[in-house]
Amino acid sequence: MSSWRKAVNRLRAHRRDANGHQVDEVSADHIAIVAALRRLGVDQRRAVVLHHLVGLSVAEIAAETGTSPNTIKTWLARGRQALAVHLTTSGDEGRSRAV
Repeated sequence: MSSWRKAVNRLRAHRRDANGHQVDEVSADHIAIVAALRRLGVDQRRAVVLHHLVGLSVAEIAAETGTSPNTIKTWLARGRQALAVHLTTSGDEGRSRAV
C-alpha cells in the first residue's frame, strides 16, 4: 500500500504543479522558421542556429564543430539561401513570411 500511496501522491502533486503553468502561444513565424530549418542539412542548420540564434561568431562555430572557418561561411551562405527559398512564397511577392 505504501508504494501505491506514494505514486498517487506524486501524480496529484504533478497535476497540481502543472495546472498553474501557462504556455505562451507559438507564432506563425516561429512555426515557419522551425519548419524551414528542418529542411536544411544538419551542418547548415547547426551553423545557422549557432550563428543567428545563439550568437556565436564564425570562429567560435569552427572551434565548436572542428571545421575550418571557410567551411562555416559556406554552410551559412548555403543555409541562408535555402531558408530564403523555404520562407518565401509566391503569394508574398518576394517578401519573406518570417524574419
